[in-house]
Amino acid sequence: MTYRNLLFVFGLGLVLSACQSGGTDIIDNDNNPKGLFPIESDFMDLQAEGGFPKDSLVEIHYDHFFKKSKRYQVVPLNALLKPLLAQVKDTSGLRISFVCVDGYAPDMPLSKVLAHEGYVAMRDADLPADKNWPDSLRKVFEPFYLVWQNIPKEDDTFAWPYGFFQIKITTFADAFGAAYPKGNRAAQKGFAVFQLHCMKCHGVNKIGGVMGPEFNYPKNITEYWKKEDIWQFIQNPQSYRYSSKMPAQVLKREEFEEIYTYLSYIKGQK
Repeated sequence: MTYRNLLFVFGLGLVLSACQSGGTDIIDNDNNPKGLFPIESDFMDLQAEGGFPKDSLVEIHYDHFFKKSKRYQVVPLNALLKPLLAQVKDTSGLRISFVCVDGYAPDMPLSKVLAHEGYVAMRDADLPADKNWPDSLRKVFEPFYLVWQNIPKEDDTFAWPYGFFQIKITTFADAFGAAYPKGNRAAQKGFAVFQLHCMKCHGVNKIGGVMGPEFNYPKNITEYWKKEDIWQFIQNPQSYRYSSKMPAQVLKREEFEEIYTYLSYIKGQK
């Protein structure tokens, strides 16, 4: 699979508020009532078992991947989530991740997802009836593509993952606990930036995406890469690795310094 050529920025209000307050209250006080979490569902299995509602045709006014209006055969995302959340009384603080076949794993606040009109697209309805996806995209878009209605083109706080097949719903502590730098405010600030820009593809302590290299286990990236080389690689990966599929990242030096502070701290918490 190719490296994701689109990166999506997600709302981090919960994480950023943690940084401002020291952050440890989120990890220490987060609970899992009745052992409900994590909640996981493989949508391919659910579809095969007849658990999908009747599909329908929807026109997405602006698709953030194709940069234009598109028509899809879809099922509503919230209709799939509703039975999974039957015993959940409070969705605030919960996270939902969308696991893709290529290891990409973006996550969003669950409350944000439930408040908007998302669809699980199974077929590009602009194509002939015998095709689900364009030939050039079929292998990466199957089995599902997540799309949203009425999201302005300038709003990049929503994930539009293609090739996704599974969702995971859990608490903040369970989602990020092993990668979260408790007790260090500067590292917590760096974690927020890392989660924003990097964690969809890269893991720390096995938390995050698996498309790119793990950054802390068994060795932390700061233990074998020089700081300036990491910075230069982020800006132009192909200048270091001819075959690198990672796109150049738009990252301020200040943000990189914050990420580096986090990575340097977390190497002591493998």
